[in-house]
Amino acid sequence: LIKQRVTKSKVVGADETGAKVNGNKHWFWAWQTPELTFITHAGNRKTDIVKKHFPNGFPNSTLVHDGWKPQLNTPAKNHQTCLAHLQRHLIYINKLYPESEWGILFLKLLYQSLELKPKMNQKNYEFERAKIIQTLEGLLQNPPDKQHKKLMSFYKRICRERQQLFVFLYLKEVPPDNNASERAIRNVKVKQKISGQFKTEQAAQNFAKIRSVIDTTIKNGMNVLEAMRLIAKFEYQFAD
Repeated sequence: LIKQRVTKSKVVGADETGAKVNGNKHWFWAWQTPELTFITHAGNRKTDIVKKHFPNGFPNSTLVHDGWKPQLNTPAKNHQTCLAHLQRHLIYINKLYPESEWGILFLKLLYQSLELKPKMNQKNYEFERAKIIQTLEGLLQNPPDKQHKKLMSFYKRICRERQQLFVFLYLKEVPPDNNASERAIRNVKVKQKISGQFKTEQAAQNFAKIRSVIDTTIKNGMNVLEAMRLIAKFEYQFAD
């Protein structure tokens, strides 16, 4: 039921993280909204996991993610690249090439877009947004030095994802980052630090199911123990 409701949401955040299962590296995937969290366990980090759970993608949703290819290729009404990931990566690249003006200007543009987001109701908002888009186009028309290989790779990525950088400046409900999805999947890391690993795939999937219900319950201001009691009661009735 959580997964079905996630599919129908206007904005969906997605993320994935590695975890050990019986000594082998597996993955936990999360798709979430402000009211819902759906987590599942998988043996890989490939596109087939997305297709398994969301075969039609998110035709009515803006999908917010960090640019991982399976998420990037998921059908959706809109995509929003996580600006926090871009900022961290660009800060690292700028340290490698301090003489490059392109990286500095692009990082400044990202900060300007984040500062503009809270001003959506102001009169000059559309004008300021247009300036940001114009600056983006100007930077893309003047690429960095080809000798700066990592910066050039970043530039090529931005060219590919140019249409999904500033969706959040057009849609009020869309966030500029994927932090909520990272929070949704953080408990997997906490669990792993405590116990080291999951012993079986079934145990990993059980954890994903329980965590999905707990997080969704908390997001909706409900009592977790009461929600679990009602779910257990429903399951027993259904079994009869």
